[in-house]
This record gives sequence, structure tokens and C-alpha cells, in this order.
Amino acid sequence: MDQLFRFAHPYCTGYKLVGAGGRGFALLLARDAKQAKELRHLPEQDSNFDVKVYNWNIFLDN
Repeated sequence: MDQLFRFAHPYCTGYKLVGAGGRGFALLLARDAKQAKELRHLPEQDSNFDVKVYNWNIFLDN
């Protein structure tokens, strides 16, 4: 996980390891839409990471 977080750091404003047991689940919050797009594809293309990317959003109600 540390390697994934170091890899993602330039693209993210924050990240958190969540869940219990299993293989783990990490939430990563991208700095902006462009960074999010890049971050979605890079870990899956890197053989150092065995990851699956799930898209999620935050809705802010004014």
C-alpha cells in the first residue's frame, strides 16, 4: 500500500486505506478532473500494482 500511495501522491489531495481484511481497499481523492483521469489508468498499466479501479464521486449540495 505504501508503494501505491507514493505512486499516487502527485495526483491526489488525499488517500485513505479503508475496510477490513481481504486485500484492502484504498480511496484516493484526485486534485482535479485531469489528475483523476490520469490516475484511473496508470496503476492498471503498471505491472507493480495488482489493482482494480472503481470510479466514485462526491456530491456537494449547496
